[in-house]
Amino acid sequence: MIVLQWQREAGQSSVFRSLAPNATIVSVLHDVDSQGIQRRTQAELQWSKRAINRLRLTAARWAERRVLAKSDVTLVLSQKDAQLLSDHRHRVTVIPPPIASPNVPVRHPIPGRITFVAGGRPENTDALSWFAGEVLPCVDQSLIHEVCVVGRVAESARMLCEANGFRPLGFVEDLATIYATTALVVVPLRLGAGVKFKTLEAVLHGVPVVTTSVGAEGIVGLESTAHVTDSPEDFAARLESLLRDSERAEQEAAQLLKRVLPHHGAEAFESAMSRLDSLLAKKASG
Repeated sequence: MIVLQWQREAGQSSVFRSLAPNATIVSVLHDVDSQGIQRRTQAELQWSKRAINRLRLTAARWAERRVLAKSDVTLVLSQKDAQLLSDHRHRVTVIPPPIASPNVPVRHPIPGRITFVAGGRPENTDALSWFAGEVLPCVDQSLIHEVCVVGRVAESARMLCEANGFRPLGFVEDLATIYATTALVVVPLRLGAGVKFKTLEAVLHGVPVVTTSVGAEGIVGLESTAHVTDSPEDFAARLESLLRDSERAEQEAAQLLKRVLPHHGAEAFESAMSRLDSLLAKKASG
C-alpha cells in the first residue's frame, strides 16, 4: 500500500502506479486546491492576476481528476470536499479529521479574552487583517480585555498585531490552556479550502465560536447556524452579544459541541477508519 498525502504528492500517483502496479494507492487530499484557488480568483482585484489564477484553477481541476483516476481510494476530510470532487466513475471516501479533545471540556474563561489560532499562511493573515480593520471597529471596546493571536500567524502578521495592540503568543506547545481561558474563539477566514482544524478544535473544547462560512465549512452541526456570519457588522454583533452574556455563550457552546461531536469526535473517526479498513481489504483481495 502506498499512501500519498496532499495534492502535490497525490499528483504523482501515476508515477507510483508505474513503479508498483500491484500496490493499493491511497491519496489523501487535505484540501481541495481548486476551491482555494477559485476563492483567491474571486477576491483578486487585478485583472492580470485573475487571469493567471484562472489558468491555475483549470490546472488544479485537471490534476484533481487525474488523482481520482489514478488512485484506488481518495480520502477527504469532509462531505463538502467529497461533493466538490464528485465523479461517479471514482470513489471518494470521507474520514473526519482525528482531532483530540477532552472528555469533559475545561472552562474557566477570562472575561473579554478573544483568541485567534492559526498558522502563518496568507489566508490567515488576510483573516486577521479583516478582523482588525472591519470587525473590531464595530465592537464596544469596553467588552474586550485582549485579543490573543496564537500560532505562526503571530510571526507573519507581527506588524499587524503591534498596530492593533493584539497579544501575539506565537507557537504554544499545548492549546488546552488557551482554550480553557479564552472567552471566545474567532475564525474570520475569507479565503482557503478544506476543513478548518482550528474551528473544529475550539468547538470540541467547548469554546464559544464566531466564524465565517469559510471557517465553518465541512463541519457538520456548525455550517449554516447562528454561529456563522460573513458580514463584518453581523460578525461584530455576534461577538459583542457573546461577550455581554457569557452564560449564554457557554450554553450555546455546549449545545454546539453536542451537535458536532457525533460527526467529528474520536468515535466518528474510528468508525470511518473501520469502514476504510474494510474497503481496502476488499481491494486487496479483489
